Amino acid sequence: MTTAQESLFRTTLYSIGDAVIATDRAGRVTHMNPVAERLTGWSEAGARGVLLDKVFNIVSEKTRAAVENPVEKILEKGMIVGLASHTILINKDGAEYPIADSGAPIIDDSGEATGVVIVFRDMTEELKMQQALETSEMKFRALVEQSVDMLYVHDLDGNILEANRAAVEATGYSREELTAMSVFDLHYDEVDREDIKGRWRSWQAGVDNSVTETWHRSREGILIPVEVNAGKVIAGDEELILALARDVSERREAMMVMEEGREWYRTIAEDIPALVTRLSPDMRFTYANEAYCRLYRQSCEDITGRDLFDFVPAINRELVRGALLALTPEKPIMTHEHTIETYEGELRWIRWTNRALFDGQGRLKEILCVGEDTTEHKEVEAELRESERRSRALLGAVPDMFFRYSGEGVYLDL
Repeated sequence: MTTAQESLFRTTLYSIGDAVIATDRAGRVTHMNPVAERLTGWSEAGARGVLLDKVFNIVSEKTRAAVENPVEKILEKGMIVGLASHTILINKDGAEYPIADSGAPIIDDSGEATGVVIVFRDMTEELKMQQALETSEMKFRALVEQSVDMLYVHDLDGNILEANRAAVEATGYSREELTAMSVFDLHYDEVDREDIKGRWRSWQAGVDNSVTETWHRSREGILIPVEVNAGKVIAGDEELILALARDVSERREAMMVMEEGREWYRTIAEDIPALVTRLSPDMRFTYANEAYCRLYRQSCEDITGRDLFDFVPAINRELVRGALLALTPEKPIMTHEHTIETYEGELRWIRWTNRALFDGQGRLKEILCVGEDTTEHKEVEAELRESERRSRALLGAVPDMFFRYSGEGVYLDL
């Protein structure tokens, strides 16, 4: 090798980011770059002339057995050779590095192999990243499999690539059957496939998604109401759709029961002669029955959302406010009585029974108020009191004595 060739060789050797060791035909080290010096613990000067297997001490990661000297294999094959995988390099100080390596013969101008060159790199960080990726993948798959919701991964044409256990159990298809199907095969109703595919393709990964309610048909033909939340994800260089389908059968049944209960409540509230209202925590109407609305000649839609105190005479507002604020989780029911002024300007006495509803943290959710018009009762009481007053006045004006006794002969008054 000429001086110029030697200089070029060393410049190239020292510029390579991987570790490089060159040997002669006998397997003795002739050159090492700084990366190889760091990993082996040998300096180039100290390693020159030393047999490769002493400087490049490699063992199997699994068996810890020494890996055979690669020089003979490379010279025999006369070509680039990938060395054993799962190889550990033990350096001069005993430090260990997982490495990936390969070797090639050094060919002179006459075509003869004059030695070998070994190229290797430290795989420590790469293996850590790979292990972290595998751990993350394991956790993700565990979460996917434990999910109670059906999960599908499909391509932009709808072909199912992955399906979790919940999807298998809900649909009755095996995982192999599902991955041979399209998501459109699960739909009960006919959909515009091309329109949906076009929307999938137009989505931006991690930004666009859709939430829809539809029906899926199981293998046995059972219809499953589902809420599907779908979005685009990127896997490598491939765009895929991740779809989460939630069985909403119980939610639908609960909503039907609630709606039936709400209808029953409305029927009762509208049919009874009492005044029925519901108030939010800020004392606004969330409901008022027809009987209440008729007092003010307003539609119930107009009253809903209004402030309660718009309908309470100013003289009674502090009384009403105090009665409502006194409601607590320990004392959620209280009764009070006050007057209201109707549309015609008539004052009516209303006896209110207020029931407060609280959540698990003791926060007020709403107040249910049921009012009974006690105006006539008040008028009768007033007439009785006036009658008694007149009777007493009349009796007081008579000169004779009058005595009143009970049925048992007990003297009451005169």
